[in-house]
Amino acid sequence: MKRKVLIPVDHSEHSTRAIRWYLDNMASVATDDVTMVSIVEAKMKIDLNSDKVDYDTLADELKTKFVEAQKKLVAAADSYRFMITTAGFNTGEVHHQIIAGNKPGEAICSHAKEAGMDVVVIGNRGLGTMKRAILGSVSEYVLHHASIPVALVPPAQ
Repeated sequence: MKRKVLIPVDHSEHSTRAIRWYLDNMASVATDDVTMVSIVEAKMKIDLNSDKVDYDTLADELKTKFVEAQKKLVAAADSYRFMITTAGFNTGEVHHQIIAGNKPGEAICSHAKEAGMDVVVIGNRGLGTMKRAILGSVSEYVLHHASIPVALVPPAQ
């Protein structure tokens, strides 16, 4: 039976570190099926009370931002896929999905549950207590709300 591993990724060093940690400490070519998931936040600040709102332009801008984000995420996932397949995985055992959502932590937890994942491996940015309290932390949200085990990969010391 395959172990379904979910690795949230973006184009950051934290994602690269999570992939490397997974490959060095946890990966099993014989049993693992790896899914990388990227969350594209669909946020735009607009003043809907303005008489000058051009909804067609807003839709075009949102689409452009989404396409740009998607290209960056696909490029990053391709490099991570190369790392994983170089470690011995078949390309059919390595997947990438892009999900639109305004709350990445919630989107990751929902996807993990809906897709029947067995474990999440996620990189941590290493925010201090104050910054984490103000900005929030996707990895901390996943750690506390996922219904499956979570491997939280800290920054290098």
